[in-house]
Amino acid sequence: MRICVITNAKSSSGGRIEEVLNRFKNEPGCVVRTTTAPGDASRLAREAVEQRFSRVVVAGGDGTVSQVVNGIAPDFDRIEVALVPLGTGNDLARSLGIPTDDLGAACDLALRGATRRIDVIRLSDDGAGPSYCINAASGGFGGEVATDIRPADKARWGAFAYWLTAAAKLIEVHEFQVELSLDEVSLELELYGLGVANGRYLGGGFPIAPRALLDDGLIDVTTIPVLPRMELLAAGLNFILDRHHQDDRVRTYQSRRVSLRTTPHMPFSVDGEPMRAIQTNLEIIPRVLPIVAGRQAVGLSC
Repeated sequence: MRICVITNAKSSSGGRIEEVLNRFKNEPGCVVRTTTAPGDASRLAREAVEQRFSRVVVAGGDGTVSQVVNGIAPDFDRIEVALVPLGTGNDLARSLGIPTDDLGAACDLALRGATRRIDVIRLSDDGAGPSYCINAASGGFGGEVATDIRPADKARWGAFAYWLTAAAKLIEVHEFQVELSLDEVSLELELYGLGVANGRYLGGGFPIAPRALLDDGLIDVTTIPVLPRMELLAAGLNFILDRHHQDDRVRTYQSRRVSLRTTPHMPFSVDGEPMRAIQTNLEIIPRVLPIVAGRQAVGLSC
C-alpha cells in the first residue's frame, strides 16, 4: 500500500509532529509531506489522488482534515483517508473512535486500520462553487463560540469549555431570522445560531448532534433558539449531560437536504475553519468516503 502522510506543523500539537514523522518515515511505501502555506493540504491531497496513492494520512486538526477532503473532492472513492489527531478539538476523530490521547495507537491505526464508508455534506453557496463539510458547520452564536474557545480551556474542561465560552459571549449574542427547508418541510425561526452536522461533536467534544451518525445518509440540524440567557445556558448543559431528550428548547432535525437563508447573513465556522457568511443549500452524499475508524466508533452505525 502506498501512503501519503500530510502533516500540519502549525496544529495545536505541532510539537508532536517529530514523533509522528519518526513513526512513519521508515514505513515501506510511506511518503511524508508537510504543509508550509495556506491551501497546501488541499493541494497535497489532490496530488496524492493524481499520483495514485492508496491512502492519505492526515496528521493535524479538524481544519486540516477538511482541507484534505476538499482537495480529494469529488473523487472520494479514489483514495482512503486516515487521521492522526493533533488539533485542539479533534471532533471527527471522537466520532470515528480514533485515540486522541495515544499517538502511537493512532499512528498504528492510520497505517493498518480498516476503513468504513462515511457521508460527506456538499455545500452550494449562492454565487460560489461547491465545497464539502465532513464533520460539522456551526453558525451564528454557536460558530462564534466554536471559534473562540481557548485551547487551554478545552484541555482542562473538555465539552464544558464550549458552554463556559458561551456564557462569556452571551452579552453580545445576535438574533437571526432563519428560513430553513428540510427535505419537504419549511420552517421560519428566530435563532441565535444553529449547527449542521455529519458527526456528533464540535468545539472539542461538545455534542452538537447527539444522535448523528456519519453513515446514515442524513444531515443533523440543531437549532439554538432566542431564549433568556439563563434558559439558554441550562439547555446547553442538558446537551452536555446527555439530557437532550428531556429538553425541547434546543431542537434537532434530520434531513437529506437542507436549504438555509438568514437575515442578516449568518457567519459560519465549517469543520473548524475560519468563519464566513453563507446562504447555502446542503446535501448529503451518502457513504462516499472510505475512512479508517476504530472499533468503538460512536459515530458509526453497527
